Amino acid sequence: MELSITVPKFFNDGRPVPESYFKEFENFLEDEFKGWSKSIVSGGWVSDEGERIRDESVKYSIYAEDFDPRLLDAIADVVGTFWEQRSVMYDIKPSEGHFVSPETESSNT
Repeated sequence: MELSITVPKFFNDGRPVPESYFKEFENFLEDEFKGWSKSIVSGGWVSDEGERIRDESVKYSIYAEDFDPRLLDAIADVVGTFWEQRSVMYDIKPSEGHFVSPETESSNT
């Protein structure tokens, strides 16, 4: 399965999120899942007041056989608290990805 979680690069008031927050989050992901990938994504939305908002975020992808719902809630709590967010977006979907090392591949040929 693939878990994707998107965290903003800026707080809602426009201040940049400290780089240390990302480093600590990445260390957490390594401890829990042994690895992660990230990409920068841009997005936009209209606020309740009708203001158009543009944002840049970091999207983390983690692969695992299964995800403990309690761990997902903990991730959402950390991101919501430290990034000062009212909501946190994550997505879980099946994945057909496989990891193959060069030694494994060459030994099969």
